[in-house]
Amino acid sequence: MKNCLRTYGSSLAHDYARLWTVRRDGERVATLKVAFWRGDPLLNIAELKGPGNTMAPRELWWAARRWLHSHDLPQIEVERRKWDSVKLDRANWTSLWRPYWLAKRHIPEWLPITPSRDVFHAL
Repeated sequence: MKNCLRTYGSSLAHDYARLWTVRRDGERVATLKVAFWRGDPLLNIAELKGPGNTMAPRELWWAARRWLHSHDLPQIEVERRKWDSVKLDRANWTSLWRPYWLAKRHIPEWLPITPSRDVFHAL
């Protein structure tokens, strides 16, 4: 989708947000970010972006809202973790980035085999 998803690692790891790929007829058309937003105690659509961070069309927003509101939102409770308290797991890190390293045929300096807070935040 050529968007800014790589910047959401900390938010995802600490349960501040969740991401979904939105598809139309099997084709990826947008990325949906659901999160608690601006003090609202219920989950909201925090972002809905098309390829390259373009604004998603109005009908896609409507479909996303219908989907979100089909859930029992008052019953969804998320216990957000204290910032930087999540353990960095090398096995998960390697599993996540291995396809990228193989596709590039090298391990770039900015994305080492062993995760660290500095590398994680630099993403």
